[in-house]
Amino acid sequence: MDYPIRAIFSAQDNGLSDMFNSAKQAAKGLESGVGTAMTNIGKGFSSAGKAMTVGFTLPLALGFKKAISSGVEFDSQMRRVKAISGATGSEFDQLREQAIKLGEATVFSATEVAVAQEGMASQGFETGVIMESMAGIMDLAAVSGGDLALASQAVGQALNQFNMEGTEAGHVADVYARAAADSNAETDSMAQAMSYAGPVAGSLGMSIEETAAAIGIMSNAGIIGSKAGMTLRTSLMRLASPT
Repeated sequence: MDYPIRAIFSAQDNGLSDMFNSAKQAAKGLESGVGTAMTNIGKGFSSAGKAMTVGFTLPLALGFKKAISSGVEFDSQMRRVKAISGATGSEFDQLREQAIKLGEATVFSATEVAVAQEGMASQGFETGVIMESMAGIMDLAAVSGGDLALASQAVGQALNQFNMEGTEAGHVADVYARAAADSNAETDSMAQAMSYAGPVAGSLGMSIEETAAAIGIMSNAGIIGSKAGMTLRTSLMRLASPT
């Protein structure tokens, strides 16, 4: 059948137009599908990123904050040591270095060691004695529940009461530990008793071993802590000649 040329091209144009429109719609569908897929993938990466942030960044941040807090606490404590001990220059540097080293090498932190240094300084001991006594104080703290402040108080008062040297802090710790093992006199109750009886016992020439033994015996009888110290103090004062 013969068709006019215009009709032929018109038909061809209509066919091409339909094909083009179909292809265009298909492309839009493909684009929409790809876009949705990429959006989902993006969301997945975003969620993973958030999880990684929480899983890694948060612990690191908390650890960093804790480290800063510990450092600030230590510096604050060392300022107290410096103020109470009066140590300056190289003496203070030695105290600070000792606290840091013992904090790294033992179960106690550098701040806890600094607290023990402050306890000794508050009892009038000089830098050299404080440093010499740290080993004994830490030994006593280890057998008495880990309280360095209590241990430094107990050791310091014993050294003063019985005119002992700082190097004998380890021996004081041994005496307290033996008394705790052989009687009901734990470190805290022994320290309380010594605060009352120690000065009189020391002035009468009694040794720390004899005094600790007497306090231990009374502790076994139920007279503990300050009561034991007052009882022993009163007894010694009455036995003294002159009273």
